[in-house]
Order: sequence, then C-alpha cells, then structure tokens
Amino acid sequence: MVMYVEDFSSVKSLCSLLQAVTTRNLKLLFWAPTISMSLKGIYISKRLTNSKTYVSAESGNDIMLLELSRKVQLDNKIQKIRLPEHGINVKENQQCQVAGWGKTATDGKFVDELRMVDVSVIKLEVCKYKWPGLPVDVICAGGYGTNKGFCQGDFGGPLVCNGTAFGVVSFNNMKCDYPDVPNVYTDITKHLDWIDRTIKQTKH
Repeated sequence: MVMYVEDFSSVKSLCSLLQAVTTRNLKLLFWAPTISMSLKGIYISKRLTNSKTYVSAESGNDIMLLELSRKVQLDNKIQKIRLPEHGINVKENQQCQVAGWGKTATDGKFVDELRMVDVSVIKLEVCKYKWPGLPVDVICAGGYGTNKGFCQGDFGGPLVCNGTAFGVVSFNNMKCDYPDVPNVYTDITKHLDWIDRTIKQTKH
C-alpha cells in the first residue's frame, strides 16, 4: 500500500515503505476497497527516491517517495492525505488507525477487503526496551499485549492519527499475534525535510 500525499502544488508524489518496493517497473492502483474488484486506474511510477542511508527496516530510514508518470484525478473516492506539520508529534496513548489488505492470522490468507483497526501509540522508551537497537525515526503503536495491529501484507500502509499520516508500517515480529512486542512504523515527521527537499528537486 502507498499513501497519496499532498506535495504543495501538484498531486504526483506518494510516500511508501522502502522494503515493500522492489522494482522500478512499478504499477500503482487507486481506489481498491477490495482487491478483486475493478480498479479505477493504473499509474506507472516515473521515479523512486529513497534515503541513501537505508540498509534494512530495523536500521531505520525505511521510507521512499514515488513520483508518478501523470497526475491522479481526485474525486470522492480518491483523496490526498495530510502529512504532519513540523514540530507536531503523536503522543503516548493517542488513538490512531492502520489499514491494509494484509493477513489477519499468522498462517492465514491475505484479505480481499480493505481492513482498518484502531491502535494506541506506545511510549518510545517501552518500545526501545522491547526492541533493542530500535532506530530513532520510528513510532510504536499496536501489538504489545493487544490483538490489534498490522501483519504481513500491510507493509507500507499508513498510520493515520486525526486524519494525518504520521507513520508508515515498517516491521513487527513477522507474526500477526504479538503478545509482548509493539508494532513499529517509520515516523514521517523525522523525514519531512527530506520529503520537502526531494519534491522540490523533482520540479526542476
């Protein structure tokens, strides 16, 4: 899954998860409440831009920008999502939502219908204790003693808080049940300068 983000004057950039994008011949589908239904359009990625310091999801910088070959036609089903403003961060216990078409059980199948679940933001100190070596550019939410969170197939999806995309699904313990570890997301606020700079460079 990718998030359609607002890039100042045009509507051609998307924010995604680096580990989920493995090819430059990438096609993007918009408006898919179910995987099997007819989709509204196919958009080809023109350019992929990622942090040059990316090594693995667990090492941080797990984020990518995709530039589309043409603008997306917005309507009542396809809309942009806001990115956070500089200096605005999620708070412990804040309620957010994560969505995707991933599995709902560790050994289960991928779902056809888009699913969403409410998750609570977890204090970063707690997350660091459960995930030693945790990178600095993350948010933890869901999992950790609850049955709510993301699973395989959800990577790259958005963590949305009050209508704003604050996170991108990054990694968990490779299972759908997480009795003692939080789910980890890339913190978009830590990459706002890079996002702004990259988008401006593509306009020249």
